[in-house]
Amino acid sequence: MGDAVFGPQRPCSVELDGDSILFGFDPASTTWRHAQTPAQRILARRPRWVIDDRTAAGLQAYDLVRGYDAPFDSAPPELFPRGPQGPFDTEPHPSRIVVLQVGVNDHARPGFDIEAFEDDYRGLIRCVHSLGHAAVVTGITPVSDKIFGPAALATMQAINAAIRRVAADTRTVHAHWDSMPFSVDRDTTDGIHPTQAASNRLADRLTVALERTFRLGV
Repeated sequence: MGDAVFGPQRPCSVELDGDSILFGFDPASTTWRHAQTPAQRILARRPRWVIDDRTAAGLQAYDLVRGYDAPFDSAPPELFPRGPQGPFDTEPHPSRIVVLQVGVNDHARPGFDIEAFEDDYRGLIRCVHSLGHAAVVTGITPVSDKIFGPAALATMQAINAAIRRVAADTRTVHAHWDSMPFSVDRDTTDGIHPTQAASNRLADRLTVALERTFRLGV
């Protein structure tokens, strides 16, 4: 009867665009991925959803916008299973929600400019909105100060602040990966990449943000 009144429900479909964190990178694994990736975790908890996993280890927002042959020089194909990608605004994006989890790798790009980065993020969300879809952003997770120096850490903080500004200005749901309890000593395998347990928590928090976005009526 509900379908007769309201029409058939559209499937909850999600596109994941992200770097090694959303990819589920595990440096100790022969597959370079956790036994359960974030995409698999979301699907296990919400089996009726449709997940389009376009993640690529090493991906930058800069390259997501402009397209890339590989996410970094000499990247093994196993680290970007979807292969080379065209500019974001030329690729098809049929999913109702597009998750943007890129940013941490941009800090090391030569000539990085925070204002240009923010403009790129706004452009990504603008493209998603132009298709009648919604975006969700995650922010970037903490990394070890034993690996990155003060300048790099300050840049990452600026990146998180920029993502928050964009989310607020565009009324985009933010999954708040940047503010959840997270210890680089306990929750990462190498000071950067989450353990399986920590990856699961990130995926679960993202699932909550996705559910909120679906409830908003995308």
